[in-house]
Parts: sequence; C-alpha cells; structure tokens
Amino acid sequence: MHARDRPLALNRSKIIWRTVAVLVVMGAVARGVAMVLERPDEIWEMGLSIASRELVMVASLITLAGCLAIAGVFLPKRRWVIGTVVILLLGVVAIPFSFALSRPARVAMEFAARPRIFDDVPLPSDSEAVTFLVVGDTGHEPEIATIVGKAMAREAETVEHPVAGVWLLGDLVERHGEPNADYLKTRAECIDEPMAPLTSKQLPLMGILGNHDYDNRFTDEMANDPLLHMNGQSYYARRFGDLVTFFVIDSDMLREQPEQVLWLQEALEADTSEWSILLLHHPMLASEFAHGGDQFRHGALEELIYGKYPVELVLSGHNHLYERRQPLNGVTHVTVGSGSRKPEGELPDDPGRAVGITGRNIFLELTIDRERIAARAIDRENNVLDEFEIPRPAPVATVKAGN
Repeated sequence: MHARDRPLALNRSKIIWRTVAVLVVMGAVARGVAMVLERPDEIWEMGLSIASRELVMVASLITLAGCLAIAGVFLPKRRWVIGTVVILLLGVVAIPFSFALSRPARVAMEFAARPRIFDDVPLPSDSEAVTFLVVGDTGHEPEIATIVGKAMAREAETVEHPVAGVWLLGDLVERHGEPNADYLKTRAECIDEPMAPLTSKQLPLMGILGNHDYDNRFTDEMANDPLLHMNGQSYYARRFGDLVTFFVIDSDMLREQPEQVLWLQEALEADTSEWSILLLHHPMLASEFAHGGDQFRHGALEELIYGKYPVELVLSGHNHLYERRQPLNGVTHVTVGSGSRKPEGELPDDPGRAVGITGRNIFLELTIDRERIAARAIDRENNVLDEFEIPRPAPVATVKAGN
C-alpha cells in the first residue's frame, strides 16, 4: 500500500503525536532558557550587554520558527497552511506563557506600577546621634544567623546612642524555590528566629531583596511584609529626620528596571539630609573573591554617586565576607555579606581594598551624627575587627574607577 493510500486517520495520528512530542521538547528547552534567565548574574558576568527581556524575545522567535519547520516536515503539503497556522497559534500561546513564569518578566510586572515611597522616620527628639546595625545574607544558614543576631542584640545594649533599626542587605530566605514552600514558615526559620533577639527589643528590621529572595519567589510577600518595612517596594528610600537618608536599589532587577536610575537621581536631587547612604545587594566594587564586584551596576550608578550627588557610603552583601574599599571619589564601598556563610580563603592583592576579612561572621555598626559617620565591623563574639570614620566634608578628588 502506498503512503498516499494509507488511511488519513493513521497519517493524522502520526502527525499529531510527532508534533506534540517536538512541541513538548521545544517547550522544555524554552522553559530551561527561562530558568537560566532567572539567574542573570551569570549571564552578565559573561559580558552580554542585552537585557534579559530581549533574550526572551529572541528565544521565543527562534522557537516559533522551529514550529513552522515542524509544520513543513510532518504535515501533508495540501494541509501545510492550516497546520502552520495551528502550530503558530500554539507557539504564540505556550512559549510566551512559559517565559512569563520567569523571574525577570514576572517581578518586573509586580513592581513596575507601584509608586516609590519616600518614608520619613522621626528621630528621637533628645538624640544628637543615631546607630544602625547592618548585616547581609543571613538566610543561608539560620543557625549561624541566630548566633549573629544574638551578638547584634548584645551590641545594641552597649551602644551610647539609640539604635534606630537593623538593615538586612538581602538573601534573607533560602528555600531554592520549592513549589510548595510557605512564606510564613520560611520566614519563621530564616528571619523570625535569627532576628528574635533584636525584634524582642523593638528594633525594626529593614529589608532589601537579594538574588536568593528572587530565586525563592517570595519577593512580593517580602516587599509587603510589615516586618521588613519595605512598604510594597523593591526599591525605595527611608529618611531619618534630616540626618540621614538610606536609598535602596533593587540590584537584582536593575537591568530589567532601568527606571531605578532615574528614580535615584530624582530622589538624591530632592534629598536634604546631612548624609546619603546607598544600599544594594550586589557590591559595585569588590575584590575578585567569590562573586567579586559588578561592572554593570557600577557603570549604571557611578555618574550619580561620584560627585554629581552627595553619596558618602555604599553598603552591600552578596559576597560572603567583609570588605571595605579605599574611598573612591569621596565614596566608601563596604560589603557586609557574612551574616551566616563565611567561606575561608585568601583575598587576592588589590590596591583598592582597605580591609578584607574572610572566614568570620561579621555585622556592621553605624553611628551617625551631623559631623561624621563612625563604623565598626564586629564579629559574632563581639570583637571589633575594623573601624573607620567618614568625616564631613568627604574627600572629592576624582580618580579613575576600577575594581
């Protein structure tokens, strides 16, 4: 029996099953690409200069072209046009839906339409200075973070000036995106218990989002959680009287949300505080250890923070160590990312580094008055490992940026 004499139902069955099989494979590949795009750090470090959303568009077009090729191979010529239209419609519906589940697309839609909140927090009326505690990446190992939390609470009892709050520099939860993970249960393990020694003293926690918080898909819950005082935002500012304003950038979404740069420019221009401090999870400048520094984020923000607008201090996490850079154009960069993990290792030679400490759990104590910012890096045994001051006025000599 010739192929043309075979029952149409048999041919149609083969066509359907082959087409479905190939579409399933291509859909799996598309979802795999989307999952890669959920970790854009690795892509950026490879030097790609196009945005994740553009990669999504290109991959979608390639997938649709593959659907057209399938139609030409498996469908009879007389039915090719109809089959092409059907498969094209399937691709249009299925492939973008797969990518819509990816982190960049989903989170950009979650936060894009929300107004930025400039949150004013009054200072104690009788205080000439105020203290903040800062730590990063506490969600990786809650047991260790609990020890650090207790050390921070002990420090809060000894400081001279009132503690206005505790900044958590991202990576606050660690569940690796388990599909049935419950936010409140995860928060209890990774935030509530480790930070209980601080919250029991009525010290407010102030959170920023890190890459692991995005990986765990709890970003919306975290941004709207009253415990973390983010007011539904992934980037925002908190002003403490007229003394200091903290500007929070969502470094994980900076490429997908370039409007953050314009927001920061307008916020810095409007700010009248004595001091401006920038917070973001990924360090802009760092030694080539662990993740290192980030050229893209540094390039996106350097025009604003070096001279054009007065930013005195940049605080980050992400790298699981403590590192203070030499001031660059009047700005001091500090990484405080060993709130739980603390990998050992020798830091490479780096003339831009002032202090670098690995293998220790460290938090930062900031005491701010109108004349200076005084900082101390303290380990979980409450030993002071580094001290520095940023006086007013900060140095303004211009030098070439670099890692």
